[in-house]
Amino acid sequence: MGVSKAYIFQPELQLLSVQFHALGHPARLSILEYLMVYETTTAVELLSWIPLSQPTLSHHIQVLHRAGFLQSIVKKNKYILSRDEHTMRFLQTYINEQTLSRQFKSR
Repeated sequence: MGVSKAYIFQPELQLLSVQFHALGHPARLSILEYLMVYETTTAVELLSWIPLSQPTLSHHIQVLHRAGFLQSIVKKNKYILSRDEHTMRFLQTYINEQTLSRQFKSR
């Protein structure tokens, strides 16, 4: 197995790599779509909407959380999940900048 050389890239690119990886699974995209509509949720509510086992859903929540897409607070022994708007804006800004950059280069 090869050694990762992610450290040679700019921290912003390393972060974007983690974020895009987190978006690379339909279950994780479904979780974010759900949170766009309902704003907050619990794992139990997600389980009733997404047909996954509890451990699988927990894994996907952890991946999104580590990538910065989810915030969580504990309320009455439940984790309340919500989207991290700062991360969503950061990613949107990056995508918009790349789109503009490509438009100008193609002229």
